Amino acid sequence: MTLRYDGKSVPAGPTLPVDGLGPTLTLDVPPGVELLRAELCLQMPGDDVTLDLMKGVPPAAVATSAGRTCLPTDGEIRWLTVDWGVRRPLTFLQIDSPTANRRGRLKVSDGGPWFPPLPMDVIPLGREGQQLPALMASRLMLELVEDAGAGSGNPLKESSASVQGVLLKAAARPADLWACIGTQSPFFQYPQPLPPRQELILRDELSIALRQAWPAGLQGGPVEVHLRSSAAGRLRRARLSLETAVVVTTWKNGSGQWSGSLPYGGEVVSPIDVPTDRPLRSVELTVEAQSRKERVPLTPAPPSLPEQAQLCGPGFVAAQAFTVRRKEALLGIDLHLRLLSRAARGTVTLHSDVGNRPAEVSLNSTTVEFELESEGDPPWGARWLPVDLPSPVTVEGTWWVVLTLTEGQVLWTLDAPPAPPPSAAAAPLGALYQLEKGPWLEREPPPLQAPPLKPWACCRPRFFEPATPPPPSVLLRWGTHVLPVVPDARGRVSLDERTLGGLPGPQAGTPLEVVVRSQVAGELTLSALRVTSPRSDTYELFTPS
Repeated sequence: MTLRYDGKSVPAGPTLPVDGLGPTLTLDVPPGVELLRAELCLQMPGDDVTLDLMKGVPPAAVATSAGRTCLPTDGEIRWLTVDWGVRRPLTFLQIDSPTANRRGRLKVSDGGPWFPPLPMDVIPLGREGQQLPALMASRLMLELVEDAGAGSGNPLKESSASVQGVLLKAAARPADLWACIGTQSPFFQYPQPLPPRQELILRDELSIALRQAWPAGLQGGPVEVHLRSSAAGRLRRARLSLETAVVVTTWKNGSGQWSGSLPYGGEVVSPIDVPTDRPLRSVELTVEAQSRKERVPLTPAPPSLPEQAQLCGPGFVAAQAFTVRRKEALLGIDLHLRLLSRAARGTVTLHSDVGNRPAEVSLNSTTVEFELESEGDPPWGARWLPVDLPSPVTVEGTWWVVLTLTEGQVLWTLDAPPAPPPSAAAAPLGALYQLEKGPWLEREPPPLQAPPLKPWACCRPRFFEPATPPPPSVLLRWGTHVLPVVPDARGRVSLDERTLGGLPGPQAGTPLEVVVRSQVAGELTLSALRVTSPRSDTYELFTPS
């Protein structure tokens, strides 16, 4: 933010100049900043700060009874006028004259007729001058007079005198004041001088004008505010107060929209980088969730580092059997896997049952390819691999899920079989493995397990469910504090400052997070993000030095 006068930096001093050239305030608006309110406070100087009207730019115009526009040096005059063109408060007048016993009858005008500034309409001539009580005028007339003598009804009579100089001072308060943005029309105008040391506050009109001129689309850029006066004047102080808000419209990845899968029984966390030195003013976003119509009868919760697992890799194939009591439309299946290599690649196939073993040919030729990559340093924890079928597959009786890897190695979590599921749900049977295309072999239970139960490879089959699934829950999380929110019928979330009071103040180094949790899988889109964080700043643009 810079304050300049006539294109140059404003020099330090007791007052700030204001006239037809300036000053100009330039706001360097950074990207992503929105204006809430603005206030510009301008303080007028006292009457002790004056301007010499006879040396102004342009100087005041002088006319005399001798028909000249300057004071004659070779004779006397009967009257003179001084015209400076704008209404100003006169504070001092000095008429330098060597002629003795002469005085001046003073008259002033404010664009209309002449009138005497009672009660002091006659002033003495001489080098000492006369203090004036801030007479408001744009012109001045002085008629030379002398004593009329005893017996006269009028104590003064017209006379003439030699006048060698005139000194006329006025208070330096601006004769008028107006403000504009760039080359636009003025958004504020004050047509006359303000009282001494009066503060002029531009608030609503300045806020409206700045918002209209603010860089479009929050792109940032300069905005110039011009202060102007029709004649030279001075200001004692200028102070600008701004209430702004940093506006965040992109997620942490830099995109204005986040789209991805919503895992079954899991959550999606989308972080937002917000300023950590200010609170939140508002949060808006749109949540569009397309939940799948599916049912998951088996919901195992194995640990991240399971105690039992079977190896799967090139030459090591694993299978898990299920049985259903009626026909089901299988939409997909989730496998609980732990990477042993940096990455792995393979296929998941479905097979019917032949002699308690997977059939040679896959069921409906269904084969789904997958890739897994590890993050961070080993050891890596186990996680769910969602496998979505290209189209629903009808399963009935006993059927198998077969995991084959072409690259890398994984561990498929083994666990004790769950309790018998309700009717029509999938019941897991035993797990098998195959080495180098040899026979299928059963997994033996751990020797210390009592009673000995054949382990099963943890899976979550997902079946079609015609009933409408429950909507996902949406949370706003900042650090350890969580604020539940409810989108409207259109998925719109709109939180004001009062609602956001449930969250703590700024969390240093912690991003604001939108958390979406769902009981079923689906597709999720987060868009139309707008997070505002307010800030108030006051800038002393000019103070007396």
